[in-house]
Amino acid sequence: MIVLKTNSVTLLFICFFNNAFTQTSVQLKSPDKQNEIRFSFTDSGMFYSTSYKKQKIIDRSLFSVELMEGVWGNGGIKQVSKKKQFVNETYQLPFGKQSEYINKYNGLDVVLKNNKGEKAILQMRAYNDGTAFRFLLYRKGLIEVYNEHTQFNIGPNKLLFVQKWDKAYEGFYDPRKLDTLGNEQILLFPALLKAGDNTWCLITEAANQDHYPGTQLKKDIQLPAALKTILPQSTFTVSDSLVTPWRTFITGSLATVTESSLVDNLNPPSQIDDMSWITPGVAVFPWWADHFASSNEDVLKEYVDMAAEMKWEWIEFDVALVGTDFHTSRLWETTDWIAGFVQYAHSKNIKVYGWDELKALNTPEKRAYIFGKYRQLGIDGIKIDFLDSDELEVMRFRKEAVADAVKYKMMVSFHGETMPRGLRRTFPNLLTHEGVRGAEYYTFPGYPAPNAVHNTTLPFTRNVVGSMDYTPSTFSAKLKATSYAHELALPFVFESGWTVMADAPEEYLNSPAKPILQKLEAAWDETKLLEGYPGEYVVMARRKGEEWFIAAINANTERTIKIDIGKMGNMLSSIEVYTDGSTPDKLKVEQMKPVNGVVEILLKHNGGFVFSFKK
Repeated sequence: MIVLKTNSVTLLFICFFNNAFTQTSVQLKSPDKQNEIRFSFTDSGMFYSTSYKKQKIIDRSLFSVELMEGVWGNGGIKQVSKKKQFVNETYQLPFGKQSEYINKYNGLDVVLKNNKGEKAILQMRAYNDGTAFRFLLYRKGLIEVYNEHTQFNIGPNKLLFVQKWDKAYEGFYDPRKLDTLGNEQILLFPALLKAGDNTWCLITEAANQDHYPGTQLKKDIQLPAALKTILPQSTFTVSDSLVTPWRTFITGSLATVTESSLVDNLNPPSQIDDMSWITPGVAVFPWWADHFASSNEDVLKEYVDMAAEMKWEWIEFDVALVGTDFHTSRLWETTDWIAGFVQYAHSKNIKVYGWDELKALNTPEKRAYIFGKYRQLGIDGIKIDFLDSDELEVMRFRKEAVADAVKYKMMVSFHGETMPRGLRRTFPNLLTHEGVRGAEYYTFPGYPAPNAVHNTTLPFTRNVVGSMDYTPSTFSAKLKATSYAHELALPFVFESGWTVMADAPEEYLNSPAKPILQKLEAAWDETKLLEGYPGEYVVMARRKGEEWFIAAINANTERTIKIDIGKMGNMLSSIEVYTDGSTPDKLKVEQMKPVNGVVEILLKHNGGFVFSFKK
């Protein structure tokens, strides 16, 4: 037994070795014994299953990897040795659902040998909020991968909330059943499975930082009710080691899924020792209301003044859009007023981050040039746009870009993006990703805009796996079908390290919700899902310091929400609630008195509410 203690980490390792295994299966349970993952090795191949409270979640499913010279895992697999671990550690990140993360799991590493005598490692982990596994093969030289075949045998008649393929992951997480899908339909992670009455599983992947493409999903016609992984490219090549992503199953109640940090936990620890320069915050976004705002210093200063009055921290100044409205120009490099504008923003205690495209930053030399110019101008971050790919080359770009940004103490957002897979734990200067159909679509006539059903699905799907740059609270959007209170609640319901408020200055400065918007945070100490159901409604509680923020959004059915704020430490005789007014475009600010610590609030059709209180 080995015990290791540091100031913030306690690890307990219990290891067993045996070189003469004859077992044909292995299993691993979570510390609370509720989650289990099991692998078996037969003449037909390697198979796994997962269960929760003895209920099967993923039934017997095949796993194998097809290499140039054949399939690894298609039979004849023997166990050579295995090693168990128990890990219980805490770590901190500067933003997210909570300030302190608990990484507690039972682990099992199984050394395998195929019928050619080649060894590989199967790693399994079981957490109280789910399970995961991955496959590691070490071999000198190049390894050419043709396919990975991981089945997800979810069983018949199960409901999935999952989006169809979109290169920028900007679809809708509609409820679907496999029997309604065509065999060629490509789906995208994460996929939320309703496994039982109060049992859910978010199927996703984690930690494919620079060694594996982001994979996608397709119906597996070999089984009547299964999905399988597919690669976004026909083949890819790695050197000396093949490490698959963690196949990840966040399992339990909807609260367990929504509050989970399992994707972060499966990634390597931070490579940034001193994170004090990483400053998440609320940002203003001039482009949304005026696509040419970045060409007008006076307009930008209006946004800075608004941000300062609202007590927010950042402005997104799309420097590469100087002289244009959508695609990059290089005019910013010779524009005289930019340095003065950045100084003006700093004089108001507002930080600045910029914008550019992947093609302008896709080599170390290009990044060094732009990051260096940004630092000379006093710009502290960058949004990198038009990634739009899960291919290995772009996965590598993400890691290289955030790693290079660290050298300049630059913060990063990825836009035109796919899905987060936990890179922000290793590089916490990665503050947010898009990969969502957000309020940007209100500016694109002819494209379906976000709606209340979509918004009430995101906290259970896309936002579980990482920060989400939705650009919320666009009160003036002409195409929206949601109420004013619904829009107000979004930046409290959604989580993002840069919470980017998109509307024009007057919409916030003149809002009756200005007092609570001035309290808006982008980094939380604690998060709880109080109530909700995908596509119907969400009631979220987030804490910053001693203050709780309770926010709700609704889709269709009007409902009354009862919240026991007495259990959360509120001893006040009344609270101020921002809720729906007489019409959807009106906001009502109402003093409510809790009865025995419980407050009741009507949640209207497509409506919402927000309130806060201190413990």
